[in-house]
Order: sequence, then structure tokens, then C-alpha cells
Amino acid sequence: MVGYYISLLKFSHVVNCLCRKGAPSATLQINAGDVIEVTNECKLFKDAGWFFMAAVNGKKCGFIAHEELVNYLNDKKLVTMLDIELHINHLKYKLDLALDQRNKDCFNVYTKKLTDYLILKSELEKYALKKEFFSLV
Repeated sequence: MVGYYISLLKFSHVVNCLCRKGAPSATLQINAGDVIEVTNECKLFKDAGWFFMAAVNGKKCGFIAHEELVNYLNDKKLVTMLDIELHINHLKYKLDLALDQRNKDCFNVYTKKLTDYLILKSELEKYALKKEFFSLV
């Protein structure tokens, strides 16, 4: 689960206080395009499971439960670089079909979606490269 994720949707994440049996302590707003970094700093809590330290756009926000992270990925609220690249390949295929069929409306729709995903990919790459660079310094 360690790695970089990017948000496709705006959503709220309830940050639970791990010292008071998971009582909600704050709500974190995640916006579309925010980069979430899940670090290898983790803790195992009896009856609560694994929790990973997370940062949003480079700012630590606290621990996130493994189960919550999996739910965000399954609900397509967060995606990985691999997810983005697979979607880009699919959109390029759909774009080629629209060109072959001379379907202007589909072409415009897929061009817009492809542009959006290429921007997301670029943002995630920039963030990851910046983090890797500063970890070497």
C-alpha cells in the first residue's frame, strides 16, 4: 500500500484518533487532483488493524487505515499511476475507434477525458520526482 495516489474526486476523510479507540478527531477534505503519499511508517492496533502514515500534497495528515485505503481505491476515489496508465491506453484505443468511425462527438469526449488523465499523470509524476529528488539530497 506504500506509494503515491491521486484523487479523482472530492471527498472527506474522517481522521480517527488512535489513542481514544478510534473516536473521530478531524475531517480532512481531499480535492480532485490531490496527491496522497502513503509511507512505510505504519502501526498495528489490536482490533483495529494496520494504519499507514499519509500525507496530502506533501503535508502529513495522520494515519489512514488499510481498510479505508482499499475502499478508496475500490470506489475509484484514489488511483495509482498504473490505473492512470491503463485508463490512458483504453482512452487512446477508444479515440482510435472514434477516428475510424468518423464519430466527431465520441472523438471530442475521449479527447477531453484523455487530456484530463494526461494532466493527472503529469501531476503524479512531478510529485513523485520531487519527492525522490529531495530524498537523495
